[in-house]
Parts: sequence; structure tokens; C-alpha cells
Amino acid sequence: MIGLGLGFFGAMAVVAFSALLSTWNWARPLRFAGENSIVVYLAFFLPMAVTRTVLLHLTPEIDVGLAAVTVTAVGAITPLIFFVLVRRTPLMFLFRRPAWARLGAKHEGEKPALAGAD
Repeated sequence: MIGLGLGFFGAMAVVAFSALLSTWNWARPLRFAGENSIVVYLAFFLPMAVTRTVLLHLTPEIDVGLAAVTVTAVGAITPLIFFVLVRRTPLMFLFRRPAWARLGAKHEGEKPALAGAD
């Protein structure tokens, strides 16, 4: 029961700290990563797998914690860099939801493709 309470307070501390971070200007990269978290979700696997393989082949004696932090950082940052690079190119289709899968209407007065039960 004590562990559950401490977990709750820890979660509330994370929420409070995140709310404070959102007001600070130097936290803009974190805000950008949060706004584009779907990009990280869609594209993290390949950079993560390549980094893990390269690290284990080049430095087999690397500390497990250091390897985990490195792989996680590369897996989260590389998709965001790729997203910025392809934002205004034809490759942007990799990160854009197709029109048939959107929930909202495309034009004013048009019914959405996937409407909820009325």
C-alpha cells in the first residue's frame, strides 16, 4: 500500500515537472519531441537496431547502462532529425496519415470517413 502511494506521488511529481518544463523556453526541443512523438514511435526501430549492433561489434566491453542510454538517445533523436529533413519533400508521406484513415472531415460540411455512432 505504501508503494502504491509513493508511486502515485512520483507520477504527480513527473506531471508537475513536465508542466513547469512547458513554460521554460530552453525546453523547446523537448516540446518538439512531445508534439511529434508519433514520428519517434514510427521510426525509432531502425536507428535503434543499427546503433545497438554497431555498439556491440565495435565495443563489446561497453557498460550495459551506457549502451542502453546511447541506443535510446539515438533511437529517439534520429527520427526527429529525419522528420525535420523530409518535412517539405515527397518523403513526408512516411509520417502523414492517409486521407482514408482520418477521423475529421476534409472540407467544411463534409461527413467524416469514420464517423462515430449517432
